[in-house]
Amino acid sequence: MPGKACKADLDKVCPGVEAGHGRILACLAGKTDELSQACKDDVSKKLTALYKACKADTEKLCPGVEMGGGRLLQCLGDNDTALSSSCKKVWGKPKSKKKTASAN
Repeated sequence: MPGKACKADLDKVCPGVEAGHGRILACLAGKTDELSQACKDDVSKKLTALYKACKADTEKLCPGVEMGGGRLLQCLGDNDTALSSSCKKVWGKPKSKKKTASAN
């Protein structure tokens, strides 16, 4: 999740967006033209780290999904249970409402 540099921007351009599954980053990434320079820099750093850590995951789980507008982040979020451990470290823990995955 973006840091302090994005607090004001977040309240302004992404009000009510719930944290988890990259939703905040996806929202901010899709609205970079509305962000302060400090927040743009922070979002850019986070996205670069995420794309590096999740490159294999995006190729496997999101073939054909183009970067931009938060599409790739949305795809990763939709597939968060299938992400590699290196990608999950950068992505963050899923905010699952279930106690366990599937106990069946």
